[in-house]
Amino acid sequence: MRGTTTTTGRAVGALAAAGLLLVAGCSGEDPPAADGSGDLDGVTIQLAGPNQWNADPQSFGPFWEDLTARFQEETGVEVQTTVLPISEFSQTISTQLAAGTAPALVFNQPPHDPQTVVALDEYMEQPNPFVEGNERWYDVFDHEFFGYDAGSVNGQGNLEWVPFNLIGLGIFYNAEIFAEVGIEPPLTTYGDYLSACDDLRAAGYDGFAMDSSLQGQGQITNFISNMLMSRYFDEWNVYAGDGSEGAATTQLAAKSEARAMALGLYSAVETPEVAETLRLAKEFMDRCATTNWSGIAPAAGGFVNTADFAAGNAAMALGSNLAAADGVLDFEYGTMPFGTVTQEDSPLSTEFGAQSGLGAGGTSYMISATTEGPELEAAIAFLQFASSPEGIQPFLDASGGIPAIVDAEPAPGLEGLTADEDWTSPMLMGDFGTVPASAAGQPVIDGFLIGDQTLEDQLAELQALWDESVAEQVEDNGWTDDWTSEVG
Repeated sequence: MRGTTTTTGRAVGALAAAGLLLVAGCSGEDPPAADGSGDLDGVTIQLAGPNQWNADPQSFGPFWEDLTARFQEETGVEVQTTVLPISEFSQTISTQLAAGTAPALVFNQPPHDPQTVVALDEYMEQPNPFVEGNERWYDVFDHEFFGYDAGSVNGQGNLEWVPFNLIGLGIFYNAEIFAEVGIEPPLTTYGDYLSACDDLRAAGYDGFAMDSSLQGQGQITNFISNMLMSRYFDEWNVYAGDGSEGAATTQLAAKSEARAMALGLYSAVETPEVAETLRLAKEFMDRCATTNWSGIAPAAGGFVNTADFAAGNAAMALGSNLAAADGVLDFEYGTMPFGTVTQEDSPLSTEFGAQSGLGAGGTSYMISATTEGPELEAAIAFLQFASSPEGIQPFLDASGGIPAIVDAEPAPGLEGLTADEDWTSPMLMGDFGTVPASAAGQPVIDGFLIGDQTLEDQLAELQALWDESVAEQVEDNGWTDDWTSEVG
């Protein structure tokens, strides 16, 4: 069932401020460490990652500072945070991990060799000292979204990161502009979106706030490819989430995708849905995106091109449940899923609905392998604190978070991001073709989208990236299955 929810930017801003009042008091007991010994007083650890909430180059926001302050009060450990530019964080962290110069805690999404971070499996079998009565840290998580069966493992089958929240991505729309132009939400098909964009442009508005970042064009492409290529899921689905032989129940495992690519089952050049995905994505960008989108530099914030959406220049924007936490939207807004590609939109349609999904790809951190001694103990303790109800609930309430643990609650006002099946169903497919570390975080199809490259040349370039990525994954993960002999 599809639906929309509407609230106001001012209300969310007030809600975030109110959430800061929900800080739990210190227990008064000795500060707990990862092993319960309580000997971490005075330790300082460094943490680095992108700003997912606002444009501040110095701070993730008051809810983050509150989290680290409460952790220091409990344990004596100071967490010093480095905010990395959203356009550079992936390459920065990848380079630091490879060189052995990364800080103790780093954002989990950048490409890396599993050997460069700490495997958490042994720690997960021990109690979380911040959760009363807990016997095994692993048990605090919602295993539908995080755990071995959920595919939250690296190529070696190890858990290496901890989610602070879940992420739900969808379309935010300016309800006031929609009413002015006469557009009735929700828009349910790809064609509905194009028609609405035409009406909005005729009225002097851009349909979608867009910039030159990977986030915008990449997610639109993922929405479309996920729908078109759903027909291949059963054929390609031969590995479980942990990489063992079997099948994943929701999202296709990275190893299954790599195998399909290696065997030519999933080819940028030969699989017709790939070209159709790019064609539909270009049509969407031409008719809906901010007219000069390729010249707009990406900026921090929860929306793609927050500036144009917040200013009322564009009627819609891609955003996560974290997007409006800082109250940047000073107008009435609503949320809705992306539109289904129907037979009227494409002859390759499967009529499979667009899925945004909830997943553990939000705020998640891992520990660099060079972290040792008290710093390692402190880093483990911080991840444990962030996966305890007392530690994470005020953070969720103030930041627009959805919990990754079982005994916490979503932030107030997120009903529209958690109740509809379009939000809760995980993506059937993952990214639109994984790229190698050298291209991580960078747009790879914008040449075609802006008209500077032919479709044929773009597909050939994409295929080369996919080939490089598969070879890289096979080497990094030590895969030796029969199909790996096809990897050049």
